[in-house]
Amino acid sequence: MWWGWWLALLLVVGLGLYPVSFGVTRAALVGAVVCFVALSFVLARRRKLVWVPMAVLLVSGVVFVLLPGRPVDEGKLRGVYVGALQRYEGARYLWGGENRLGIDCSGLVRQGYVDAHVMAGLKTLNPALVRRGAAMWWHDCSAMALRDGYRDSTRRLFEAESVRLADHARLKPGDLAVTADGSHVMAYLGDERWIEADPGLAEVVVLSLNDANPWLDRPVVIMRWTGFEAE
Repeated sequence: MWWGWWLALLLVVGLGLYPVSFGVTRAALVGAVVCFVALSFVLARRRKLVWVPMAVLLVSGVVFVLLPGRPVDEGKLRGVYVGALQRYEGARYLWGGENRLGIDCSGLVRQGYVDAHVMAGLKTLNPALVRRGAAMWWHDCSAMALRDGYRDSTRRLFEAESVRLADHARLKPGDLAVTADGSHVMAYLGDERWIEADPGLAEVVVLSLNDANPWLDRPVVIMRWTGFEAE
């Protein structure tokens, strides 16, 4: 029984740390977590002081996630999102990556969204935010999908000849600029600064409009996360 517990633990850690994630690896991670928890209860079944607190924590977590949510403070959530994005600055670029060990352009804006919602949801005890973050983690999508409003998670604001020439007075922190061809996406931090996982520079960088970077000069579609809009 213990070998199964250790195997499940190794799978949870390995799949959780591996930066490239697909639908099958997400399903495998969920399955590994379920197996790990189930085996933990089986191994602790004769130790009441162990399995009772485990059961209380598990049930409390499930009940919390299923509770109704509350209205969201749009401004505060945007601030949490900007902070979550900036924590990835300097992370190496990896196509398909979604964590600090390697991340790509769509992975950056999506994982920042996941981090922001989960952190804000737990801090404010708002299960709706946790559910929204979990849904974004489960439903992987590309820059092109974000441009096209994938699952109504984003909506189009306007088009611009480039990020450099976009009307920044119409932007809010957290808005996205997706290239017209759907090949790249970056997120607005405010104060005319943008963050992106740059394949050419091979890392996550923060750009100002004065920087010499080709992505600042490509035609773009400006998108806004619907989750950051007032309900």
